[in-house]
Amino acid sequence: MGGHIWLSWKGAGGGINNMTRIARATVIVALLAIISVLVPYDQADSSSAPVTNGITWLRSQQQPDGGFETEGYPGFETSDAILALAQSAQSGGAWNYDAARAAVLGTSTATGNTPLNEIDNYASGAIGSGAAGKIISLVTNPLAIDPTTFDPSNNGVVNLVTKLGFPGTGDFGIPLASFNSILFAARGYATLNSVPASTITLIRGAQKSDGSWSYNGDNTGIDGGADTTGLAVQTLIEAGVAAGDSDVSAALDYLVTNQQHSGGWTDGWAENPNSTAVAMLALVAAERTAPLAAGNAYLLSTQQPAGFFAGPYDDATPNTFATAQAIQGLVRAAIPDAPSYVTPKTITAATGGGAITLEASSGTLTTVSAVAPSTQTAPPTGISFPRGLVSFTVTGLSAGATTTVRITLPVGTTATGYYKLVRSTVGSTVGSTWINAISIVTFSNNVATLTLTDGGEGDDDGVRNGVIVDPGGPTVGTANSARESSVELRFTG
Repeated sequence: MGGHIWLSWKGAGGGINNMTRIARATVIVALLAIISVLVPYDQADSSSAPVTNGITWLRSQQQPDGGFETEGYPGFETSDAILALAQSAQSGGAWNYDAARAAVLGTSTATGNTPLNEIDNYASGAIGSGAAGKIISLVTNPLAIDPTTFDPSNNGVVNLVTKLGFPGTGDFGIPLASFNSILFAARGYATLNSVPASTITLIRGAQKSDGSWSYNGDNTGIDGGADTTGLAVQTLIEAGVAAGDSDVSAALDYLVTNQQHSGGWTDGWAENPNSTAVAMLALVAAERTAPLAAGNAYLLSTQQPAGFFAGPYDDATPNTFATAQAIQGLVRAAIPDAPSYVTPKTITAATGGGAITLEASSGTLTTVSAVAPSTQTAPPTGISFPRGLVSFTVTGLSAGATTTVRITLPVGTTATGYYKLVRSTVGSTVGSTWINAISIVTFSNNVATLTLTDGGEGDDDGVRNGVIVDPGGPTVGTANSARESSVELRFTG
């Protein structure tokens, strides 16, 4: 198993004859020498204008169910959009799973659906091994979400590993004619296990004489296209095959030779951002960096003023696929196999405006719910809750243990403080008191992280019993005082 960067497949087919491609290789080399002075071959800054503009446009295309299936073909666009969002949250260095989740889970509809809700609905159906592998590679592994208990919608657990199945004779029970699905399954499997020799042998056996692979696994003829060739290269490398392996080297030579004058790659018919991104990621995985400058330049040349990246097959309403893959190709941060998993709990904000997602670093989150501020004691003057309150319990802790709870708010939500309701007693009457909890919370963009101690600060029941109860919420504004009390009976979670 190794580092993982995954792109989906988009078409394949015939193309320009090989002699023509070889003849233009010298032209491309000269072009690369010129462009490399102007455009660096390394990754694009995830905060650069092309990436942020592309992400802004992508978010504008989110559908009511939380996904991005603008073409109406489930499984086609949303997984790649999720990976693009995750890539756009990286800031260099090691892959940041927390930042990836914050970008994805903070992308929600007004009614509280995130992209994971659409993926959950899709995965709950009769998907095959290839589709399961794609979700594991593009979604659960980059976000470090457990693929065996996938349930973002809280409507029943889906075990994606069971749906992925086992390699068997190497093909995961998938016909060779659906070769890309075999690659997807193998790459999903590679994040969890060592890919067996039978699968490697099957992939090698489908390679054409010019080093390429085609979408249908046919090893006759030549010129299989950049899409499947790029995916096959990434699969072999992620399965542990060395970049200097003869089959991998032949595929890389094919990609270098078939780069177009513009710096892009074709799917067999026309240059497009999808094929280009796939080819670039294969070259990155194998550390063949020379062609990347021209590839960057081509991808940037396809971005439109509205922010999306246009493919040659787009009609008046472009789908999200080219934009999602172009962003992946520009940022291309390496994704390792997730070392551990989290199980987020997503709820719809009580005040509307999107979803709120909670994660505990230890223990188990239970009874997570959204609470309308209007149902509680009035907060201190000057304080408001932009997304309402959240109530939750963390169980399964050791007595006196400390845990952190990350609260991901919709992207664009600004919070400057955190107030908690705690129980208060006046005589024989039990009520609730607002406490300024800024000392136990940190903020980073759209994420508030609480540090809670069983029986101590942040635990409403005040007992060292391995259970933390915490009603409260992120706030904006400045209070006249740090504490206001009430002797009324109120909900406290």
